[in-house]
Amino acid sequence: SGSSESDYASLTINVPAPRISQQPTDTMVPVTETAVLSCTAQGYGDVKVVWLRRGSDPVPDKANTTTITTPDLITIILTIPNMLVADEGDYRCRYMNGGEKTFSD
Repeated sequence: SGSSESDYASLTINVPAPRISQQPTDTMVPVTETAVLSCTAQGYGDVKVVWLRRGSDPVPDKANTTTITTPDLITIILTIPNMLVADEGDYRCRYMNGGEKTFSD
């Protein structure tokens, strides 16, 4: 009566980068009004989402973000109240899970 055990086999899960399914759209708002942008992606794992301005700058301090998560979609909504000329520019969202990053256009 004896026993024998095999070596361990490593099992690794490949989590793909998030895929953006709805890009933010160009928006025009009057001065002092509120701007709202949204972006949606499919992702797995611990997905983090941020909005960036002019490529890599943070969004204005007065901006608010809301994240809506369903089992397979993550939507992030950026709301900027009291828009001023200084707030104008290009905004995009960035989805990250682990080491993978996906940017909106």
